[in-house]
Amino acid sequence: MNENIKARIQSYYTSYYRDTLSLPDWERRVRFRENENDSRVAQLQALQTRLRLEFSDQKVLLAGCGAGGDILPFHQAGAIIYGFDPDREGVEIAQMRAKELSLDPSSYLIGVAERIPYASRSFDFVYCATVLEHVSSMGEALKEMIRVTKPGGNIYIMTPDYRTTLEPHYKIHMLPNLFPGAKQLNKLMLRLLGRSPRYLDWGVNYVNFVKIRKVLIHQPVIFYRTYWREPEAWAATKSKLSILPLFYWLFRIGIQHNIELLIYRYEET
Repeated sequence: MNENIKARIQSYYTSYYRDTLSLPDWERRVRFRENENDSRVAQLQALQTRLRLEFSDQKVLLAGCGAGGDILPFHQAGAIIYGFDPDREGVEIAQMRAKELSLDPSSYLIGVAERIPYASRSFDFVYCATVLEHVSSMGEALKEMIRVTKPGGNIYIMTPDYRTTLEPHYKIHMLPNLFPGAKQLNKLMLRLLGRSPRYLDWGVNYVNFVKIRKVLIHQPVIFYRTYWREPEAWAATKSKLSILPLFYWLFRIGIQHNIELLIYRYEET
């Protein structure tokens, strides 16, 4: 990665981790983003193995491509990559990353998931990781991803489930979004911690699996959800309450902090 790209990434994620989220370890997280290529490649390879996915010569859309951290992994997997994101700075960095790999930077556009700037039935695979919780209309975003996917193609979704306690952006446990007033109490908690709660207002859509399922059951798709096994380390720690008890028991009954879906689009008859 050249120094110009690294400097843009550093500025981009410093603004996000330090200025927006006030994370105490923001410097470590920025350094990770500057050197994330190997971990991103390994992450995609693990996904391919787990879900038996093949990307060679497949037309892939990065829905919410951000600063383009997923471009290199999909390029190495042989995909033909396109992307969009509403954030202009993120798209500019993605275009720089594409150009460095001798890819067409014009394949990365400014756009929103509720109005994806590509034609219907264009892609073999749509990749949407940690994006659905940020859109204005989850239902419209899902329908749009289905629209641009070819029959026989797949959509991959990874997003938090806000019925559990772990808030993945602030990196802390909060009250689950299961009752009225939880959001206001969480904002008060953030203020007491000396952190800005504004991201909860304009950056987060409280998505959960029930809401997603209500949309998908009326679409021409078949979807599969991955449930995570309880980590072995929990057996030794849960009795010491080092894991928030509510988080643990919600996990055990299937309300897990991440929703991972593979969605197959079929041809309507």
